[in-house]
Amino acid sequence: MSVRALWAFSFCVLLALAGTGLASTAFALEFQEARHLLLRAGFGPERRMVEALAPLNRQDAVELLLGEPAPALAFPACAQVPAVPQKLRSKWSRDERRAYRKVQRQCGGKLKEWYTARLLVGKSVLHEQMTLFWHNHFTSSLRKVRDPQLIANQHRMLYEGALGHFDELLLAAVRDPALLLYLDNVNNRKRKPNENLARELLELFTMGEGHYSEQDIRESARALTGLAVDPVSRATRFYRKRHDNGVKTIFGSAGRYDSRQLVDLILRQPATAEYITRELWLNFVSEPDEMQIRQLASEFKHDWDIAQLVRGILLSEAFWRDQGRMVKSPVELVIGSVRLFGSGTMLSKGLPGLLRRMGQDLFDPPNVKGWAVDEWIGPSRMLIRVVAGERLVRGFSDEASAPQLAYLCAERDMADFGAVPSVVATEPDSDCQQRIEALVTDPAWQLK
Repeated sequence: MSVRALWAFSFCVLLALAGTGLASTAFALEFQEARHLLLRAGFGPERRMVEALAPLNRQDAVELLLGEPAPALAFPACAQVPAVPQKLRSKWSRDERRAYRKVQRQCGGKLKEWYTARLLVGKSVLHEQMTLFWHNHFTSSLRKVRDPQLIANQHRMLYEGALGHFDELLLAAVRDPALLLYLDNVNNRKRKPNENLARELLELFTMGEGHYSEQDIRESARALTGLAVDPVSRATRFYRKRHDNGVKTIFGSAGRYDSRQLVDLILRQPATAEYITRELWLNFVSEPDEMQIRQLASEFKHDWDIAQLVRGILLSEAFWRDQGRMVKSPVELVIGSVRLFGSGTMLSKGLPGLLRRMGQDLFDPPNVKGWAVDEWIGPSRMLIRVVAGERLVRGFSDEASAPQLAYLCAERDMADFGAVPSVVATEPDSDCQQRIEALVTDPAWQLK
C-alpha cells in the first residue's frame, strides 16, 4: 500500500473511531475538555489558553471565552484609502488604469496578510472564530468588489457584530456597500429589478430553501430597489428615484416596504431563527439535534442575542460528546498549529497563499455559498494539508519556539494535543522535533 493510500485509510479509521466516542476516553478529563473547547471555539489547545481554562468548569470556561475583550482593528494604510471613482478612472490612460488595478490587488494581498497575522496572535479566539463564521455567511469577495477599503469596512462590521444581536447584524449586512456590490444590488432599480441580493438574503442568509416563494423573492427585490453605493464616497446610498414605492406582498403581508421593513418581515418568520440556529449549531457540532435546535431557536428569536445562542450551543451535552468528529478548516489547521507550537520563523506573509491552496482564501470565498467546506479533505487538498504540516514543522526549530516545544514534549504526551489518539507511532527515544513532525503529519491532526 502506498504512503498516500495508507494515510487516507488511517484518516477514515480515525473518523470512525471518533464517532464511537472511544477515542476520547484515554485522556484526563480536564485537559480533554479544555482541548475540545479550544479546538471548536478557538484555534487549538495552546498553552496559555489551556492553563487559563484548566481550573474552570464548563460554564465558566465558556464565559471566559465569550468575555475575552476584542481589541480594536487597525487595517493596513492602503485599506483605509477610498477607491478612486470610476468616473475619474475612465479618463486615465490604459497604463494608468492597469497600474491602479495592480496597486489595488497588492493592497488586497496586504489585507490578507494583516488578517492572518492577527489570527496568529489574537487572544479573543472565539470572537475571531465567529467573525470567520459570518464571513462565510454574509459572503463578499475582493475579486468582484475590487475595493480593499470596502472589504475592510465589511470585516469591521462583521467583527463588531460577531457576538452581538443578529437583527442588527442582518440590517447592517443588507446595507453594507461590499455586499451591495457583490450581489449587484447597485443595479436594482424600479424599472429594472435585480433579484440577486433578495434571493440570497432569503435562501442563504436568513431562511433557507422551502420557506419562501418566488413571489417573495421578486417582491423582496422591489423592497431593495434604490439601495446602492455612492460612486464618490463609496458609502451606502439610498436613491429615492430608483426605489419602487409601490405596494408589495411578502410572506402574505402587503405594504410599501423598504429594506428595513423587509428585514423586520424576515425576522418575524419562524424559519429565520431556526435556520440561523442550525447554521451556528453545525459550526460547533458535527450533527444536528433538531429538538435542541428548536429549543435554542425559540429563545434566540426573542432578542436575537448571538452570544447567548453560542453559549447555549457550547454548554449543550451534544457539544461535549462530539469530540474528534469534525475536520479542521484550513485556518484552524494552519493558524492553530503555528499558535500551538509557537514558531518564530513562520511569518504570516506566505500563509494566505497556503490557505488559498487548501481551499480557504481569506476575503475571497469561491462564490456566494462561501468556502467549499465539503472539499477541504478531497484527494488533492489532503495532499496539500500533509505538505503544509511538513512545512510547519520546518518552522518549529528556532530558538523562539524552544520554550513552547519543551512544554509540549516534556510535560504531556504529544498525542494528547490531537482530537483523537494518534495512529502514527514514534520511537521512545525520538527527539522533540521528530515527535512534532509525527503529530502534525498524522491524519488525527486534521480532526477537531
